[in-house]
Amino acid sequence: MWSPGARAATYSVATSAQLVAALGSAGAGSGASTITLRAGSYAPGATLTITGDVTIDGPAAAPGATLSGAGLSPLGSSLFAVAPGGHATFNDLSLTASGYASQGAAIDDAGVADIQASTFSGNEGPALLVEPGATATVTNSTVSSNLDGGIEDEGSATLADSTIANNAIEGIENSSGELSLVNTIVAGNAAPNCSDPASTADHSLDSDGTCGVGTLGGVNPQLGPLSANGGPTLTQVLGPTSPAIGAGDPSRCPTADQRGYPLAAGACDIGAYQSAAKPASGTAAAPSGGDSGSTPTTGAANPQPAGASPGKTPPTPRRLVGVDGRGAVRGRRGAAAAFTIAVSTTRPHGTVSYHDAGGRVWLRSASVSSVSVNSVHGTVTAVGTAINWAARHARIRFTATASESGSTHTFTLRLSSGYAAGGRLLHGTLVNVTRA
Repeated sequence: MWSPGARAATYSVATSAQLVAALGSAGAGSGASTITLRAGSYAPGATLTITGDVTIDGPAAAPGATLSGAGLSPLGSSLFAVAPGGHATFNDLSLTASGYASQGAAIDDAGVADIQASTFSGNEGPALLVEPGATATVTNSTVSSNLDGGIEDEGSATLADSTIANNAIEGIENSSGELSLVNTIVAGNAAPNCSDPASTADHSLDSDGTCGVGTLGGVNPQLGPLSANGGPTLTQVLGPTSPAIGAGDPSRCPTADQRGYPLAAGACDIGAYQSAAKPASGTAAAPSGGDSGSTPTTGAANPQPAGASPGKTPPTPRRLVGVDGRGAVRGRRGAAAAFTIAVSTTRPHGTVSYHDAGGRVWLRSASVSSVSVNSVHGTVTAVGTAINWAARHARIRFTATASESGSTHTFTLRLSSGYAAGGRLLHGTLVNVTRA
């Protein structure tokens, strides 16, 4: 822990090995430490744990620094773990390819995490997991195009001037955490954008009305794709007619956007990208390619996001079954339920994500014991156990069946707790079904 008499230390690193060594030295010291990354890619072999007061700075201008979880062992590990009592600050970083099948996060925060001007994309577990009792502040950052959810908040999370968009499961899972939104966009994620309304919301926007932001709930922000628009990290531009332009709280406007481009005093936009921000004199601005009329989409099941690293690719199984409902079936009490199933019969692993807020069911961390494919009747059945995060993280048994008959797709889920739900999928399909 930091103390007033402790000496600060600064490390400049250019390789993964140097980063690991610097964190080890920082953890052994008693003072605040700063680790400055040179431009390039970093792929450590194991989780990077932060126990003290550590700041990790990437380059403030392109080319930036990318931290990848593609080489982590064991599979499904978190890239960073902020330990209880630890204080980590992340600036100007790209974090990608962490986790596997809903396991592991780019940042697993059990202490205090401050994230600024950074982008999370292409992660196969949550981009940010805020553990119970932990706090996280995300400022001027983008969480987009991840293969799992964007943020899981079980502690206290404050998001300011940020964009949470186009993630393959939920945008923010905050059913057991405190969430504050300031000048922030949550849009185009698989339903829901927020599992529960934010505790507080100031001048924010969400595209499906689930975040409790008020006037700009259920509004399309007209985001462009995740791409290089200047600065060291990828961002999403606002189309010229976006309702987010000029809609930020003028009393809480940033002095610069995620790219580091300064912003004049006065009105500001909602989100991490500021349409009026310009690069400093003598700095060339990257072309922006905003799509002013497009509606954000989450894409197909397990898409490879734009600009994301391919990540760790598991061995090709003899039979892979994927089922994706994207909020297309109704759960108990009429609550919208989103589910994803992916299982491999040649590996003892599978994932099930199912969310029914009305029935207090939120399945994660599944262990699939068996899977069967009936090619005659067009059914896929997975049996196993999963943790119900909505009920004190209890592990329960499940049987999930998806069927496809012509243009009709149905899904049924039964739990050992007595819960059962199912029905016709309005838009969902069996994907990647191959047989030995």
